[in-house]
Amino acid sequence: MARIRTIKPDFFRHEGLQDLEAANPGLYPMMVFAGLWGHCDKAGRFVWNARMLKLDILPFLNFDMEHVLSVLEQAGFINKYEVDGKEYGEIPSFSEHQRINGKEAQEPEKHPGNPENQSGSDGEALEITGREGNRKGIGREGNGLRVIAFPCPEDVEEKIWIDYLAIRKAKKAPMTDTALSGIRREADKAGLSLQQAIEECCSRNWQGFKADWLKSSGSGQFGKTSQGIALLEQMKG
Repeated sequence: MARIRTIKPDFFRHEGLQDLEAANPGLYPMMVFAGLWGHCDKAGRFVWNARMLKLDILPFLNFDMEHVLSVLEQAGFINKYEVDGKEYGEIPSFSEHQRINGKEAQEPEKHPGNPENQSGSDGEALEITGREGNRKGIGREGNGLRVIAFPCPEDVEEKIWIDYLAIRKAKKAPMTDTALSGIRREADKAGLSLQQAIEECCSRNWQGFKADWLKSSGSGQFGKTSQGIALLEQMKG
């Protein structure tokens, strides 16, 4: 059952959402995003079921809900994850904009958490230089170096990895072993190395990587057409 949620006036002048709306006419990503808030539990999680969400959000308009969810995910407004074979979504910024009180505050969380957020980095780690198990970072604490929780993969250039972690940090998506394994699997599906997949993420401002994102955009391995590149730039938001 949907919950009553609040929307701040700033929502309607959010540049990223406005750009996403302009880049995806007829998909209504801004309205869909607003609608998702009412279907989240108190932790900002919802069941990723495009068919049912379409019935509850803009049911009388003709558009592809699964496509809109993918656009929002690529832009970093929502995250998709799986627990025990069931798909869920989460809004990373939920706790910043919603104050849960009353009976709901006393209830347990309705949906399981994202496994990517439950192990590995605490989200504060940004850059890494160490490859030999020392896991040193170059984020400073005072005059020293901060020890962080996630090393740079052997098959990724450190500079690219630093840029990628900065993107995930900005989108409140901590790096974990689960997340990295998922990117490797999707890179294999797309015929890319991990390095190439991470480069795609950096160039498109994506916090994650899915092979379908390239396929659906008409973009293949280093054979991207100008039309495919333009579409990917639009999807970035």
